[in-house]
Amino acid sequence: MSAVNPVTGEPIASVFATAPTRVPVIVARAQAGARAWGDLSFRQRAAVLVRLRELVAQRAREIAETIAEGTGKPLIEALLFEVGRVITTLDECIAHATDDLADEPLAALVTLPALLGRYRAALLPRTPRAVVCVIARISSPFELAMAPAVIALTAGNAVIVKSSSSAALVGVLIERLFYDAFTDFPGAAQVVHGARALGAALTTSEGVDVVLFTGSTPVGMGRTSK
Repeated sequence: MSAVNPVTGEPIASVFATAPTRVPVIVARAQAGARAWGDLSFRQRAAVLVRLRELVAQRAREIAETIAEGTGKPLIEALLFEVGRVITTLDECIAHATDDLADEPLAALVTLPALLGRYRAALLPRTPRAVVCVIARISSPFELAMAPAVIALTAGNAVIVKSSSSAALVGVLIERLFYDAFTDFPGAAQVVHGARALGAALTTSEGVDVVLFTGSTPVGMGRTSK
């Protein structure tokens, strides 16, 4: 898969595409990873997310430069509105995950706390949904991939991110971040690279429980290649 600078039209690099036939293996790996990751407490997951935040902050300029080169965005826009927003999302998720009530049952009747003793059955455990697929898009290839992935990971799900095929090198950066942050939890956070056929294989896989997608109706219905 070629990564192209949209401003000059010149190839930047080549990225190995993920064969759609590999999807069952990738999903099975995510299911296995989800069991170990989902069994952790919110605070334990937050410790890993802190490491991910540190990596994003340390590599902020490299990430922003890669976004700018792959999308044609000004560097400052890539830094503020993509890298900055991902760091903000991580900060918010870490704060929620370390809250004293994070590992307590979720009250369905939070607006009626006085009745909770009477309606004890209304207390529901926070249960991960297992495997979440995130489909990224070219307009914000880092932020729209990472932000939903971070939220899903905080909740205890494993994630598979399909990076935008139009900004392939951004996907490679996300893959490196996940590899370095989730070393002890293989399968919890994976990245795949490809276009329409790969996206279709992922979103129709029986092992994928939730699909998170931001984009146009035609893309969501599978009528385009990106």
